[in-house]
Amino acid sequence: MEKQLNQLDEKLNKLLADLENYSTEQLCKKPTPDSWSAIQVLHHLILSEKYSRMYCEKKLSFNPKLKKVGIGTAIRTKFVNFYLNSPFKAPAPKMISGDVLPTEDTLANVREIWLAERINLAKFIQELPQEYTDKEIYKHPLGGRLSIDGMMQFFDAHFRNHEKQIYRALK
Repeated sequence: MEKQLNQLDEKLNKLLADLENYSTEQLCKKPTPDSWSAIQVLHHLILSEKYSRMYCEKKLSFNPKLKKVGIGTAIRTKFVNFYLNSPFKAPAPKMISGDVLPTEDTLANVREIWLAERINLAKFIQELPQEYTDKEIYKHPLGGRLSIDGMMQFFDAHFRNHEKQIYRALK
């Protein structure tokens, strides 16, 4: 999981460095009235990671009985990754879309917020008891119960999917 997080961090740092080439105005501009700006997409990704981590922390706070990962977990994980790479789109949960996404922000602020969240995620992963690494801890809104590994795979696929959206918004 730490390797997956390091890879996510590398991709994030590369994206943030590349976005330095754009003005705040460009980053906050919506390509169409019904679409998200690059800044809104970045905030969506931050909130997705944050609320996913918080869900897992809350779930583990009451020592739950969790199912061990199995073939169903693997199928659900593959489904989520397949879906994110497909042309099909599902609406994002309300708590990470729409009016909760700021219409204006700076890249510097986004960087600060996201890097702080990544520190929280790294701490969660480092402190995760070994007995939970093969359990269905995370609940994806579309895919259902996944392992922490499945959650990290989702983060990667979700990031790649929305990275494309960011660059489309900046064209």
